[in-house]
Amino acid sequence: MIRMWSNTFQIMVNKPTYCFNLTRGYKTRGEYFRNIGYEYNKVYKGGLLPRLDPKDDSIPIPMPIFKSKKSWSEKKATFGQNDYIDILGDGSVNPVDLINGPKWLVGFRGNELQRLSRQLRFEGSQIRAKNSNKFHEINKRIKYLMWRYNHKFGGLKK
Repeated sequence: MIRMWSNTFQIMVNKPTYCFNLTRGYKTRGEYFRNIGYEYNKVYKGGLLPRLDPKDDSIPIPMPIFKSKKSWSEKKATFGQNDYIDILGDGSVNPVDLINGPKWLVGFRGNELQRLSRQLRFEGSQIRAKNSNKFHEINKRIKYLMWRYNHKFGGLKK
């Protein structure tokens, strides 16, 4: 038989000699911490949102300085100029020839595994010499992608 008072349990067995008290091992209702870090005094409790005082004209409101946009800047004027190079030209120039970037990435189309293995074929020895950690990360990624493509997409479907 168990009787419960606020912080104490009293367990009574059939014989009165085995009657003893246990104190609760957890906190009472009001002892928990709530709203830690919240300070009620710091919250604005006035009416509408705080505004500058209209009577005080001495402080001007800061405004950003106007900058005119150059509508014919070199970047905007030459945007898309090579889009029709094959149509307008004689066909000897390919748009891939105009792309600037890493040699192993220019004109490449494929998945991540093919891209990483191509990067290692082109620059593997340089990456290994300069940044061995990056070389290790690339190899780990290739190993994972090989497992994923073979396990997920190459296995038998159930």
